[in-house]
Amino acid sequence: MSIRVKTLALALFFLCFLSFLQPLKAQVSGVVKDSKEGRLLSGVDVFINNTSIATKTNAKGEFELTGIAPGFADLSLSKEEFQIFKNAIRIQPDKAYKLN
Repeated sequence: MSIRVKTLALALFFLCFLSFLQPLKAQVSGVVKDSKEGRLLSGVDVFINNTSIATKTNAKGEFELTGIAPGFADLSLSKEEFQIFKNAIRIQPDKAYKLN
């Protein structure tokens, strides 16, 4: 085996090994409704505080956040003319959470 092939094989091994060291990320999805009338809310900002993980609800009030690290996270929802909603959630590795 040439040195070049050995180096490439070793580099590939380390890349695969490092991918196992990354914490398994979780996903949170759900539907946002008006608490008084129960109508679906579009355009709501949904985000995990102190991260860049964020999205807006679609026309059906649905949202999906991915790539959330395990541990405790503060989920926030915000829309003009509505009270801000915040909730602490516990994220476990490689899990999907559905909130309604």
